[in-house]
Amino acid sequence: MLTIVGTGLPGVPSRADDQAQWGRAWSRNMASAERGLATSFEAGQRDRDSGTIDPATTSHVRWVVPLGKRTYTSPVVADGRVLIGTNNDRPRDLRIKSDSGVLMCFDAATGDFLWQIARPKIDTIRFFDAPASGWTSTPAVVGHRVYAVSNRGEVMCLDLCGMADGNDGPFRDEAALLATEATPDWKLGPHDADILWCFDMVAQLEVRQHDAANCSPLIYDGVVYVGTANGLGEEHKKVFNPAAPTLIALDAATGRLLARDGFDVGGDVAHGQWSSPTVGEVGGKPRIYYGAGNGVIYGFDPVQPDSPSEQVAVMKPVWKFNGQPEAQTGATRPFEPGRGSTSFAVLATPVFVRNTLYVAFSHDPWIGKDDGWFAAIDVAGSGDVTGQALRWGFHEISDSLSTAAVADGLVYLADNAGTIYCLDAETGEFQWSHEAGGNIWGSTLVADGRVFVGNNRKKLWILAAGRELKVLQEIPLPDQMFSTPVAANGVLYLATHRDLYAIE
Repeated sequence: MLTIVGTGLPGVPSRADDQAQWGRAWSRNMASAERGLATSFEAGQRDRDSGTIDPATTSHVRWVVPLGKRTYTSPVVADGRVLIGTNNDRPRDLRIKSDSGVLMCFDAATGDFLWQIARPKIDTIRFFDAPASGWTSTPAVVGHRVYAVSNRGEVMCLDLCGMADGNDGPFRDEAALLATEATPDWKLGPHDADILWCFDMVAQLEVRQHDAANCSPLIYDGVVYVGTANGLGEEHKKVFNPAAPTLIALDAATGRLLARDGFDVGGDVAHGQWSSPTVGEVGGKPRIYYGAGNGVIYGFDPVQPDSPSEQVAVMKPVWKFNGQPEAQTGATRPFEPGRGSTSFAVLATPVFVRNTLYVAFSHDPWIGKDDGWFAAIDVAGSGDVTGQALRWGFHEISDSLSTAAVADGLVYLADNAGTIYCLDAETGEFQWSHEAGGNIWGSTLVADGRVFVGNNRKKLWILAAGRELKVLQEIPLPDQMFSTPVAANGVLYLATHRDLYAIE
């Protein structure tokens, strides 16, 4: 029986067959209950003249649509729409010619382009908003509201219908926000985004994200939780603003700042901060978990959205686990920020299943240490549980950005070196591994008895889920793949760097 924990909590973002956020609600588990997915497909060939995929060369593809030329986010599917972040190397809106992050929305049935929002890159500060990287935050949808973080560190709430149904408030300054030097008098149209509210973490909190804004927002009980990506300055020697928050909480209805973390991460960030928050029940009560750039996972109580106080609250940790290897033995060592750091961070999102968090501690690819470990952590207790909460650890992985999939008593994960692993969820016992032959930045998706994962060598691997390694398909792709496939409503959605596919 497939076990997906978290769907019993209140306020489910969308109907069960949609996939409206990063991972399942709210466990973040990369396991899906979808069945009847295509067993194979042909991704097609690119037409030399148009640069798009020729539909006549595909099979079992409902539609394929062009994106930019770099795509790191994963698709989300909600209420008949598909959203994905990309860059602006193949502009949909010819008024926008600059390097920008772009969030696009498509019709799930036809692939028709519905609307987009494009935000120009911050090019005045090095290593703030990496050139050509696009929009790197996977959005989340609740009802008809889209929550996402732009490449400029703006937390946005958008109307799922875009401007097609008019300009809903309270934010009505879209034309001014979208205007460029080339088009100062911006005329709003039906293919523009409708912004409901916008909170600028850079301007309002002096956050200095490093390379990209990576967090996928968590919306729980009327509150939006967002990791700020606060990190190093351009010299790669220290955190630019150690006083800036690592995590914030906003009112989902209005965008008002409700709380900021009290984790005291400060200058202990190896490079940037990549992870996203998770919710799980502990002793019958919800607790939120976040993995920070200092290699520590913090657990804290949810923020109350209906507090009449205008004062910004502090989210104090009630539980924490230090993932630095020496911390498991009680040893201490000064934290090392910057290039060459040996200190670990939490890059992937912790997955909550059966009172256990599953997560990797490692370095990000730019530090390049090729080192990490994967842990199963007991969520019981309170305070600093570092020396007592480890259920098991697996130390054979390279650095890993991958959020795990947990299903039928097994854990599936991947590392940046290109290895896919299967472990026993209870004991951590090694079951099998598979060399995918290229770097893996995305996560494993488990659905319909199979494991799906893509890599930068233009391959989608499909393996049998289970305790025995069985390679079912090795499907060539026209481009590299850095995102995670998504299963929703009987369709497999996947994004390569340049195209978005709906496979059935």
